[in-house]
Amino acid sequence: MKHLFTGYTTGKSQDDNLQCRTITFIAAMSAPTTAIFSILNFLNGRVELAIAEIIGTLFFTYCFYVANKDISLASKRNLLLLASIFVLFAIFMDGGIAYTGLSWSFLVPFLAALLMGLPRAWYWILGYAAMLSIPIFAHFFGFHRLPYTDANLMYFAAIYALSSLFAATFEAQFERLHVRYENNILELENLKNNLEQNIEARTVALQKSNEKLQDEVRKHKETSQALKDSEHRFYQAQKMETIGTLVGGIAHDFNNMLAGINANLFMIKRRGKENPEIISRSEDVEQLVMSASDMIRQLLTFARQDRVQFQVFDLVPFLNEAFKLAKVSIVKTIDVTLENNAGTLPVYGNETQIQQVLMNMINNARDALKSIDNASITVKLVEYTPSERFKKT
Repeated sequence: MKHLFTGYTTGKSQDDNLQCRTITFIAAMSAPTTAIFSILNFLNGRVELAIAEIIGTLFFTYCFYVANKDISLASKRNLLLLASIFVLFAIFMDGGIAYTGLSWSFLVPFLAALLMGLPRAWYWILGYAAMLSIPIFAHFFGFHRLPYTDANLMYFAAIYALSSLFAATFEAQFERLHVRYENNILELENLKNNLEQNIEARTVALQKSNEKLQDEVRKHKETSQALKDSEHRFYQAQKMETIGTLVGGIAHDFNNMLAGINANLFMIKRRGKENPEIISRSEDVEQLVMSASDMIRQLLTFARQDRVQFQVFDLVPFLNEAFKLAKVSIVKTIDVTLENNAGTLPVYGNETQIQQVLMNMINNARDALKSIDNASITVKLVEYTPSERFKKT
């Protein structure tokens, strides 16, 4: 019952666009209707009422013009309702054709409820009732006679009250449905937002799961690659072990051959000790045999995976002797020289490995100079101070 007077939206407009369309429709229908009735009343001799209706027509036309203009909605509603009350009150006072002016006043409660909503509609309904009460009381007290009987005025008052209640009931139901509609829209918006948040949360969770899966796949690939590398190293180790066994056998046989050569050299030196050239040649060959023996010892070290023996020795005299042995393998068409001007240069290393390095370098240079005339190879010993970058590497 309370909502019958207060409504559900505290007098607020449910929808501004709907209200503007409603004002446009009412003004568009009222202006020509009032104009037609003004002509009819003028032809029936009701000049005052015709003039009032012409003024009302102008008001309705203006309401139609400003319905979609940029002015406040409250001003549009007030102007339309005032124009309607002005015309209906004039009809009530005059009586109209066949004295039916009372009936037109029943539109006021419906217009007020439709345009203003509750509770503001009651202010207009009661205000219009107060306006009507003045001429009605004047009629009953004999100050001014209205063109209606006393019974008609009594029925009018009762029916106006019932019309007001009916209009208020209709508007309250409309506002209740509108509030329910807005609440449903709000719930749908909340559900939409919650759904978007849930979707976003699920998307983030799926992204994290995808990243975790990708990380697991990457780790699996790394593990598989590491396993393949381990298998490769294992096979390589087996291959090197096989090669070491093969090299050990060959080196052992070759070492036996060198022992036989060395024994024959000893016999040659004993029988040719009176010939200096034979002795010199024999000693060169003996040095080569000793160098080859050291190389065989390195191969055996590789085959047996023994440790290489390092010691401190002077590189300058060692290079002189090693150069003499390495020079034997160079053809006479290539000029080979040694520039060894350093005084002393102690190093920590393996003599056999350094000698092998020197022989490999000279042999590589010899192979590179095969097609060159007047070729020369120079071996130079220079002291070098390593940089910090060299030490790090």
